[in-house]
Amino acid sequence: MTHQMTEPAAEFHESHAPSSIRSDSNTFDRHSSGDGTGNVFQGVPEHLPDELMTSLLTGQHIRVERIVSQGHTSPADFWYDQNQHEWVLLLHGAARLQFEDRHLEMKSGDFVHIPAHQKHRVDWTSPTEQTIWLAVFYDGP
Repeated sequence: MTHQMTEPAAEFHESHAPSSIRSDSNTFDRHSSGDGTGNVFQGVPEHLPDELMTSLLTGQHIRVERIVSQGHTSPADFWYDQNQHEWVLLLHGAARLQFEDRHLEMKSGDFVHIPAHQKHRVDWTSPTEQTIWLAVFYDGP
């Protein structure tokens, strides 16, 4: 299935993102025991009305998030165009990312590097199981 872009991508600013893709800063370190350890598979609600993003680590030039999806996608007219590079590891489940020129099918264990300002969106995630991602956002060349 191929989708055509109907609107130009806007630069991503978290405050302008749809609520289903906004980070919740109150969840920072919620799954840690306080000593910097935790488990990315714990603390996931059984039912997810919206995609769940949890900050696991933040620093001056890096942010690590756990993202949980189940049938969630980016809105039809929304494209990420981020200032930071993003490295994504799909830990569990299945998904399809869409770039301007291609689609990328992903399954457990697959990873992708998305350079800063490479427009992309989540085209599909499995509706029958939770898709758990680990996303690393970082500055640099």
